[in-house]
Amino acid sequence: MHVLAAAASGDGIWNGLAPNWGPFGQLGTVGKTIIDVILAGVLLFFVARFLLGVSRLRVAKSVSDPVGYDSGRGEALSSLAGVAIALSVSTIFTMVSGLAF
Repeated sequence: MHVLAAAASGDGIWNGLAPNWGPFGQLGTVGKTIIDVILAGVLLFFVARFLLGVSRLRVAKSVSDPVGYDSGRGEALSSLAGVAIALSVSTIFTMVSGLAF
C-alpha cells in the first residue's frame, strides 16, 4: 500500500529515476553534439551520392547506355540503403542516450 501511495503522490522511485549507467552516460552534451554533426554529415554524403546516381541514371537513359544505367541505379539504391542504415544508427543512439539520462 505504501508503494501505491508514493506512486500517486509522485514522490516514489519514478520521480527521481535518471539512470546514468548507459554507454553514453558520461558523454555530455558536447559529445552528443559532435556525434549528431557526424551523423548529419554522413546523411548529407549519402543524399549527395544518391543525387549523383540519379543524374547518372538519367544521362545513361537519354543516351541509351545500359551499363551506365545499371551503374547509376546501383549507386542510387546503395545510397538509399546507406541513408536507412545511418538513420537506424541515429535512432539507436537516441534511444540508448535517452536511457542514460
